[in-house]
Amino acid sequence: MVLSKNYTKRSFDLAAKTYSSFSELQNEVAKSLMGMISEKFFENVLEIGVGDGKLASIINFDYKNYIGIDLSPNMAFMFKKNHPSKYSVIGDAENLPFRPNTFDLIISSSVFQWFTNPKESIPKLFGLSKNKKNIYFSAFSKGTFWQMQEVSKMTGFG
Repeated sequence: MVLSKNYTKRSFDLAAKTYSSFSELQNEVAKSLMGMISEKFFENVLEIGVGDGKLASIINFDYKNYIGIDLSPNMAFMFKKNHPSKYSVIGDAENLPFRPNTFDLIISSSVFQWFTNPKESIPKLFGLSKNKKNIYFSAFSKGTFWQMQEVSKMTGFG
C-alpha cells in the first residue's frame, strides 16, 4: 500500500515533537548506515528525510555544506533546532530542487519506503551526485515487520 504524500507529511508533522522517543530502530539503522561511509570529508552533503536530525547527530566525517530536506515542515524545524549550523529545506525528496552534479555525498536513512514512485525517484538521485558513487541509504522493505503483519492479519487491525 502506498500512502499519499499529504498523509505522510501530516503524520510526521504530528509526530515531530515526540519522534525521538519512538525511533530506536531508526537509530540503529542510522548507526549501521554511517558505518559504511569511509571518506572523511565531503564538500556538499545532502540528507534526504532528515526527521529530527538523528543521522546528522552521528556523522563520522567533516563537510563544508550540509543540507537536509524533509517533506514535513515540523520535522525540518526540529532538524534545524537540533542542528543550527546545517541548512534545512522543506520539500519533496521525489522532486528535489537541486541542480545536477551538486553533491559529493547523498545519504538517507529509513525514508525511501515512504516514496510514492521510488522506481523513478531513486535513480534521479544519481544525477545530483558529482561522482555517482557516494550515495548511501537504508530502507525498510516488504517483510521487514513480518511479525506486525501477522498480528494485523490475525486481528484485522492495521
